[in-house]
Amino acid sequence: MRPAFTLVEVIAAAAIASIAGIALLKMNSQSMFLFSRLKESASAAETLSLVGNHADKRFSHTTKSLYDLLDDTYDIQNDAFRKWLQEQKYDYNENVVETVSFGSDMNESQTQEYSSETKADAANAPIVQFELIQVAIKREGMHGAVLTARPLF
Repeated sequence: MRPAFTLVEVIAAAAIASIAGIALLKMNSQSMFLFSRLKESASAAETLSLVGNHADKRFSHTTKSLYDLLDDTYDIQNDAFRKWLQEQKYDYNENVVETVSFGSDMNESQTQEYSSETKADAANAPIVQFELIQVAIKREGMHGAVLTARPLF
């Protein structure tokens, strides 16, 4: 008589193979989910960076498209890209966090370590001021904020 597998051995092998297959499918599904979340996160970070670099107080507390933020800065000639930018609508809000100044407003203790020539230069230096602004954007499924600086003239 020829040796062969019994029915119990075949069922056990099939059960082990199906458990391993289910585990591999779950791992694949989880990897695809995490990759899509990573892609969304990278896209959100790029959008926040773009909005933060082109912050405009005229748009505060409004819904604007990315095209509205960029049309004064760039000459966008690609119609498909322009249409895509116009479709990307975000709720845009700005809040001034703080106004920061640098320049001739140094007090006496700060100027003691400098020579008289440097003190005179510091006294004649223009005051540089800028606002620290929190720019928050929101749209369905995505929200975020970035801190940016805007010079005051």
